[in-house]
Amino acid sequence: MVSPLSSAGDDDLVRELVLRAATSTLDALSVLTAERDAVGNIVDFRMRFTNPAAAAVTGVAPEDAVGRSIGELFPQRAAWLVALWSSAIRSGEPLIEEIELRRDDGPNQWIRQQIVPVGDAIAITSHEITSRKLAEQELRHRANHDALTELPNRTLAQERISRAVALGDTLVIFADLDRFKAVNDQLGHTAGDELLIQAARRLRACLRSEDLVARFGGDEFLICISDPATVEDAASVAGKILDAMRYPFRLEGRSVTTTVSVGAARGRAGDDPADLIRRADAAAYRSKRSGRNAWTLFDDEVRRELESTTVDDRALAEALLGGGIEHRPSSAVRLDDGGLHSMVLAPSWPHPTLGTRRASDYAAASPASERIAELDRATAWLDPTRLATLAGHLPRGAFARIPLYGAPPELDLLSSLSAVLDASEVPAHRFAVDVGPTALGEEPGPLRTALRELHDRGVGIVLRALGAEPYWHLDLESLGVRAVEFDPTPFAVDPSGRRRDALVAATTVWADRLGLETIVAGIDDRVCVASLRELGVTAASGPGVGGPPEQDTTEPDGRVRD
Repeated sequence: MVSPLSSAGDDDLVRELVLRAATSTLDALSVLTAERDAVGNIVDFRMRFTNPAAAAVTGVAPEDAVGRSIGELFPQRAAWLVALWSSAIRSGEPLIEEIELRRDDGPNQWIRQQIVPVGDAIAITSHEITSRKLAEQELRHRANHDALTELPNRTLAQERISRAVALGDTLVIFADLDRFKAVNDQLGHTAGDELLIQAARRLRACLRSEDLVARFGGDEFLICISDPATVEDAASVAGKILDAMRYPFRLEGRSVTTTVSVGAARGRAGDDPADLIRRADAAAYRSKRSGRNAWTLFDDEVRRELESTTVDDRALAEALLGGGIEHRPSSAVRLDDGGLHSMVLAPSWPHPTLGTRRASDYAAASPASERIAELDRATAWLDPTRLATLAGHLPRGAFARIPLYGAPPELDLLSSLSAVLDASEVPAHRFAVDVGPTALGEEPGPLRTALRELHDRGVGIVLRALGAEPYWHLDLESLGVRAVEFDPTPFAVDPSGRRRDALVAATTVWADRLGLETIVAGIDDRVCVASLRELGVTAASGPGVGGPPEQDTTEPDGRVRD
């Protein structure tokens, strides 16, 4: 290709135009030549030309830069720059590099350099990319940090724990706020968010600057400490966390006290990071189950529980995949006359060591949320014909209950259940849906609207809760709740039964004033049944209650299959 300026007489014009363009361009442009030592190694570069735009990047005017070496101009970064530019001369190929310039007189700058080598000389074109780099850093930060607490999120936490475990011994700690849902339900989500923000600050204050504190999800925080020396280190950190959370939080103008359940697991170099996180999570669950406001170090006993949970999840997954879920009717008996109060279509499935596993026991343990959702979907698509047969055999006043264990159940499930009830050709008042307090404790929205629509059609709503779970504040009448069922099992450690009876008595009086029935589940002795009857409980279920009279029995096979 022939240049328009091709004659020898035009060479001076070309040089002049190139020089003027290089001087006036907004990009920083510099030309340097390599300086070698006696054996031929490049040891420095000397500035031969630089334009005014370069001064904005380097902070050195052209007249002060030309003729000087990089060692003289930028002594702190000279070695790195000489190595970078030397690599371009050795390869003979252009090189592009993005460089952060650290400045003492202001914020750091980012520049993009294109380095073109010609023999022992290089031409460098640079322009500032600080705005773009800051935008990229902001995007990376958002992708790897929780927007609410500004702590690292699950993704970044897992990456950093993987690096820590690869390098040496590691202590991983799970911290799970106790009764966080109660704050959300009673004070609103704004207060719940503020609690998470304040809790994050307290956790950060308990640890060293190099330790990881991350929000793992919901009300769970994950901590990673590298090179812990002894088990006592775990006890010390856990103790600080427990103490920090005991002080009241100020939320929405109110003083709120909460606690935290902590689990710790020690890992060795080369351990599986995901397994280490699971161990800490299992230890935290042990702390929560043993009464909360405590810490547990992962040991052989917790390991056996974790392995059992894994087997439990696998058994349910296999049953769901192979159609092995059975919905066996389980009766709740009226305590005044022994008649049938309601029949719960309780899901169950085969278990390799427990024989038959009940959904209520699985949900009360440490369930996998995705498995619970699948189980609810199987329940919501019960065979309408068998459902109608079961409800049709119930005595007058009794009703069939369909339990959903998700927290909260999915909207699609309620739509599916509504379609099944439509197809059963049995009056809607012969059915009820069991849900947990989380489903009713949300702010007005589609879920509560769907439950209300079921109620308006005649379907009852039964609120199922653990004895210690908060639900007193809920406006159950407006939500269409027909009965409250609770399981006082958490109070079984009290041999006198006084705590259990106090809870039952308070709940019964409260429910009676709202016109609600009370159902107590998990009763295993007839002495307890007599006590419940005296306290005014409507109905009870469990092995100690017994069944209803013979004329109230249901289908001959006693089962409803999907």
